[in-house]
Amino acid sequence: ILAGTQAQTVTVNDASTLGNLVMIGAGNHQITVSEASALGNVALGDGNSQITVYGSTAGNITLGTGNNNLTLSGSAQITNLVAGVGGNNTVLVKDTATFGTLDAGTGGANDSLAFDGVDYQLVNTSDIQHFDLLNLTHGADFTTAQQIQMGDTATSSGRIAIDGASSLVLNAIGDYRLNHALSGNGLVDVTGADNFNFGPASGTQFAGAVQMNSKAFNLSDDNTKALTNATLKV
Repeated sequence: ILAGTQAQTVTVNDASTLGNLVMIGAGNHQITVSEASALGNVALGDGNSQITVYGSTAGNITLGTGNNNLTLSGSAQITNLVAGVGGNNTVLVKDTATFGTLDAGTGGANDSLAFDGVDYQLVNTSDIQHFDLLNLTHGADFTTAQQIQMGDTATSSGRIAIDGASSLVLNAIGDYRLNHALSGNGLVDVTGADNFNFGPASGTQFAGAVQMNSKAFNLSDDNTKALTNATLKV
């Protein structure tokens, strides 16, 4: 356990193993886990900390209030991330990295999660919570039949940016409503759903393709607005 407000640098590498790491004082910490190493649970106080896990594992990561950054790359694997109230947290998932759950915490307006070239399936809405921005880049495919929870509440709206090589794949069973601001020129691929609708928050900025394979999709109201700059394919 490390106390005080001095920034700490912790490096775990060369296939090493370190147990639980607790830094209860505020500080801007740098934690790196690499080279097939293993780190237990991590608990940090308030501050702007940088955590990098590359080709290694870590347990539960608990962050205080601050503008924290977490990067998972290579074959990295963590159990869970839970951030404190307030601040803006940034998470980047690359390569074949995996995680159990990610919770950016409430109170921030620009918590962001990026999948860079990763194929990810959201099985439960609660697996990813409280991010304000979801970025899909460099061939990322984000697939789900669930509602994507963004912002501070169960019904708040966020922002989803899909680049030209990436896809948001919605394979819902039953009715589905996508009510997040969309941008980019990638693909929204609706492979299921009885009745699919865009919500008012979807906006008009998405300039990619919408592949529609739901049983019903009405060309009216928010649906036509969402297609203002997009291309509908059926």
